[in-house]
Amino acid sequence: GLETLLLTKNQLNRNVPHLINYKHLQSLRHTSSCVHCTYFAGKRNVGTRISGARNIRNLAVIAHVDHGKTTLSDALLLKAGLLNKNNSGDQNCGRKMDSLKDEIDRGITIKSASVTLNYLVKKALFDEKDRPIHPIKVAGDVGSQEDSDEHLPLQVNLIDSPGHIDFNAEVTAALRVTDGALVVVDAIEGKAVQTEEVLIQALKEGVTPVLMINKVDRLIIEKQLSPDEVFDRMQCVIDDVNDFIATHQMKNLPDQRVSLLQGSVCFGSGYFGWACSIDGILDRLHKVAKERAQLRKSLAKRDNFIKNVIIPIVRMHRACGVLPVLKKEKSELDRVSRVNELLSRIPWSSNLQLSRKDNDSSHTEPRKFLKKVMMEWLPAADALVDMVAVHVPSPEQAQKWRAPIVYSGDIEDECGQGISNCDAQGPTVVYISKMSSGASQKGLLAFGRVFSGTIRPGDKLRALRNDGKETKAKISGINICGIGGKMHAIELAEAGQLIALEGIDKALDKSGTLTSSSKGKAISHMRFSVTPIVQHSLWPKDKTKLQKMASELQKITSADPSALFYRDKETQEYILAGAGELHIEVLLSSLLQNSGIDVEVSKPVIAYRETVQYASRDVALAKSENKHNRLWIRASPLNDNIVDAMCSELANTRLKVLAETLVKDHGWSKNEAGRIWATGPEPLDCNDKSNNSNQPTCLLVDSTYGVQIPQDARENIIEAFKQVVRKGVIVNAPMRGVRFDLMDIKLHSDSVHRRPSSVVPAAMRAMRGAFLMAAPSLMEPMYHVDIRGKSSTLEGVYSILGKRGGTVMDTSSSLSMDVIVASMPVRCAFGLAGDLRGATHGHASCSCVFNGMKRIPEEEEGFIISEARLRKQLDEKVPNVDSFVDKL
Repeated sequence: GLETLLLTKNQLNRNVPHLINYKHLQSLRHTSSCVHCTYFAGKRNVGTRISGARNIRNLAVIAHVDHGKTTLSDALLLKAGLLNKNNSGDQNCGRKMDSLKDEIDRGITIKSASVTLNYLVKKALFDEKDRPIHPIKVAGDVGSQEDSDEHLPLQVNLIDSPGHIDFNAEVTAALRVTDGALVVVDAIEGKAVQTEEVLIQALKEGVTPVLMINKVDRLIIEKQLSPDEVFDRMQCVIDDVNDFIATHQMKNLPDQRVSLLQGSVCFGSGYFGWACSIDGILDRLHKVAKERAQLRKSLAKRDNFIKNVIIPIVRMHRACGVLPVLKKEKSELDRVSRVNELLSRIPWSSNLQLSRKDNDSSHTEPRKFLKKVMMEWLPAADALVDMVAVHVPSPEQAQKWRAPIVYSGDIEDECGQGISNCDAQGPTVVYISKMSSGASQKGLLAFGRVFSGTIRPGDKLRALRNDGKETKAKISGINICGIGGKMHAIELAEAGQLIALEGIDKALDKSGTLTSSSKGKAISHMRFSVTPIVQHSLWPKDKTKLQKMASELQKITSADPSALFYRDKETQEYILAGAGELHIEVLLSSLLQNSGIDVEVSKPVIAYRETVQYASRDVALAKSENKHNRLWIRASPLNDNIVDAMCSELANTRLKVLAETLVKDHGWSKNEAGRIWATGPEPLDCNDKSNNSNQPTCLLVDSTYGVQIPQDARENIIEAFKQVVRKGVIVNAPMRGVRFDLMDIKLHSDSVHRRPSSVVPAAMRAMRGAFLMAAPSLMEPMYHVDIRGKSSTLEGVYSILGKRGGTVMDTSSSLSMDVIVASMPVRCAFGLAGDLRGATHGHASCSCVFNGMKRIPEEEEGFIISEARLRKQLDEKVPNVDSFVDKL
């Protein structure tokens, strides 16, 4: 028969799995010594456990840093028998999804962690919602056991993602391969800056959000709010999240707002291990579907919800001793008696009663006792799993509307239809969203999702890379993820499943598409909200380890979606680029841990961009060295809206699509848009086309009339354009938002006299001359800074922002803190977090989010240019126009 893994309480402490037959599971499920859950980690169990995409839920846990994602993930592991009940929510013994040394030391999630969990959920949940889900398939006769017909299998592929903005690319990679997002929001802090960032990414991917309002215990214990105030605060969080979703959700998709009434909102405390939703309460009342629908509407009303749900929860906190016991609540009773007396009066307590042993010495501290009681009464995982099962779509449902979002080809072709239908019998389409180093694997593991078809070890597939190149890939192994980064091999994976593949890291770079179709197109590239804007040059302290350092860092950055490592061809420096200070620290820490190489690091180098302010005053003329060829070029700035579009929805599109959009949305004529020759600059790393700062934002346009330009000359001019926009004139930085128009050209009729060695240098000089005649300036990356802390401690914040060139954009107050929103240059933000902690005695925290590029103030530009040219060993002064243009 089908085998399942069941852990008794004693076995949980030893992590010793015992396999039993499914037939016996029903009789054991309600015994006090068993945990009501199943988890499958062995090869045979995983291969036979869940079949069919309807039974799968692919879920990413997303939130602002420290809002409690990983602690809530512990609750799901607990329900799956992978965590001791006493350790759930514990910072020292819990947080099993954080396995890296840096994660444990810093207490934050750095890398997305995935695990495959299997549960049984009550069939009654789907009666009212009409959600399609396959009944469990078991070998042999299960007889007429009533309970086997009341439960359905559910596989949850869970990804716990980072909350710090520096690691936001990990969130993007997680959302690409999932269909649902568990959005965790701190009840006190509310919707924070990173909450908005990750929600926008989820909505752009067509991912369905469900909401968990966490840390409600703080409203009750710390703030001691009344039940009415607790409800109002939770309703405020729900309204804020829904307003944001309504503003940013994609058109033509199902409404993605969350609802307390419909059950897509949970509230509770990850630390104390409890959560509650309206579905859970209705389930405990054992009502039939018709009665549930009527009761749901009544219970969701404010006064009824406060009376029947919030007040009992607050009273339970009081009964457990974390709040003062009121005289009218029988203060002479011991804690267990008070709790049992309260439970007996709550209609939806499921006849739960504590025994005397629950008042033993290990639970004398009121908080520990509260945790034990709440985990027995309102287990967090029960509410979360039920909400995910009902409100997160299965791959079969989600891919119907996600297919046009993620697939770059025609949705009507065989791959498009295979993805749309989540067809296990269709052509194979697998998207790899990130690479990761495995503990026992020689190469990198490729994490991704099967969108269509079925894969097996040994399959040979087309590998479609991000740089447009195509290679061949052979899958040597297929795994699903276990706890602590452990991998479990399986024999096949069907459409809808998340997997980790071996043997394809050489065929793809950081991400890409695998397909069996000869005509299939790639899954669209991911768009990251963070970019590698902070750069350092580095070298090993031991010079003999230079090559080893380069090799190890190449491997580390290959497994990081937003990191960049390359060697500057002019200075021969090795450059490491990341999203922020913390990101760089973690990359260097990984280098030290993996290879023992200690490095020297330069001061931060900012990723500047060169641009122009208005059209060049004259047309720049340049002649080839042999004087047989002449080119006239004009430079002008592109509209900001066009630049923004080229960084987002128009990124990596074909010139035809770009031209159509410019005509439709930006007022270009068809003739003008149809004469675009090229875009640039190409990314520093040709495989890294997913970061906003790396997107081509410059255009080369043919504005000549009545001139026949040979193909070889056109290719040479395009090559010159790419070199010029890759390294500008001011500080050799890439250009941004510059349009170059070829106004006229005179070429020798004999191709011998217009070879690349003649035309390319002349075209480059003409473009650089035109650039210098168009009021060139330097742009720098900016941070959107969100500072939070108690109002009494934020007095020194304003002076710190002023000294660092920050501009206060907005201020607001929430339940327990003030929020200051500011704009600040990235070059001024290094060390900001430390300064804020010092000025506020540790009571303030900040989040810095990349917020685009902005012109450097004129009074600061000269110093920055001089400093950058000195570092790059360029001449002290910027070349003048006469250095590039010729006279007629």
